[in-house]
Formats: sequence, C-alpha cells, structure tokens
Amino acid sequence: MDPMTVLRGLMHLAARPLITAHFVAQLHDVRNTAFPRDAGSGVILGTNPERVVVIGDFTAIGYGTVSHELGIAGHFARQLARRSGGGVEWSTEAFPDLTIRTAGAVVNNEARFARTDVVIMMIGIGDALKVTSAANWSRMLEDALAQLSAVLPIDARILIPDIPPIEVYPGIPRPIRAIVGPHAALLNRTTRTVAASHSQAVCVAFPREHIGDVSSPQNAHASAVYSSWARLMIDELC
Repeated sequence: MDPMTVLRGLMHLAARPLITAHFVAQLHDVRNTAFPRDAGSGVILGTNPERVVVIGDFTAIGYGTVSHELGIAGHFARQLARRSGGGVEWSTEAFPDLTIRTAGAVVNNEARFARTDVVIMMIGIGDALKVTSAANWSRMLEDALAQLSAVLPIDARILIPDIPPIEVYPGIPRPIRAIVGPHAALLNRTTRTVAASHSQAVCVAFPREHIGDVSSPQNAHASAVYSSWARLMIDELC
C-alpha cells in the first residue's frame, strides 16, 4: 500500500475521537439553527406535473434558509417548471442521522418513489465530518442506489450533488478541516465511480462561484447557493 495512504489512515484514526466529538456538537448546533419551518412539500401548477423528491443531509432540507421555497427543492422545482413548461410536485426528507448510514430508512419507501421522475440525493457532509472510509462510503452508496433503482420508474433520474468544499468553512477547526476537506474530495471521487455504474445516476458539481459563501457563512446568501446549484442540476437533466 502507498505509504502516504497509510499515513493518512493513521492520521484519521488518531484524530477520529476529536472529529467525532466535533461532529456531535456540530449536529446539535445545526439542528438548532436556521432551518425551514414550513411544509416540506409543494406544488407548482401545470400540465403533466413531474414529481421531484429531495433526500439526504441538512442541505436537502434547506439548511440556512427560512423556507423550503428558498432551499434546493423550491429552486429546483421552479427552474424545472420554467424549463419544461409543466407542473412540478416536490417533497423533501432527511436521512435520520443526516448521513449515508441511515439512507435505507428513506430509500426503501416504495410508495414515496413509485411515481417519482427525479430524486436529488444530497449527501456527504456528515460522512466527511465523520471520516467515513471510502470503502464503506462506496458500499453504502451502492446499496442506496440499488434500493432506489428498485423502487423508481425505469426512466427516473437520480442526481447526486458533490459534497461542498467544507475545507474552507471557518466553523470547523483548522486541524479538522485539514483532514475532512481532502476526505470530502475523496468521497466525491468515489461517488463518481459508483454512479458511473448506474444508468439512472448523475453527479453534479458544486457551483464554484459560491465557494466564497461557504468560506464566509456570515455573509452567505444560502438561497443564492441553492439557486445556482439547482441550475447545474437542471442542466444535467437536459
């Protein structure tokens, strides 16, 4: 095995208790800060409505905004309706612990996905912060995609956005950022490898023009980030 890989593995192992403690504290803070409090579903009236389901971590349910209309679900639905000229029905649901580990609790719901046209699976921030190994990430992501494919219509699409560049986020201590930033990039590469074997799955990059919003969250306009990200997702569909 590559000596650098071994060294990184030892660093991750040594830092894991500190990272885990930080993740637990961060999760508590996240659950008690800016989240939409309105209904996690909506309808844009129009002919032949398309059904969109957004699942995953706290970005899936509009973290940093006061309304789901300002999160990824609302922005994506409006942009899709403008692009298609038809209606859109949308809903959101977070994984219980906001990581890929509990994806099965959501993706096994056949009734939720039976008529779905697009699934947006926003995942990875929590797993990067917990330093989930690439091997475990690959296995759990493969399982989630297989379960989704089993309940989705054959022509449905699964969009998997990249983990944002969390290495520039000042809310995470610098020593932890030095580990989880490169690890998030590794998980993104692993995601693309896994997704390549699923015809329904498409990976979507983070909008690079909004990296500054991640590095300066006190000045960030979360809704603008979601809007730009939704546009990249729409482009991947068309």
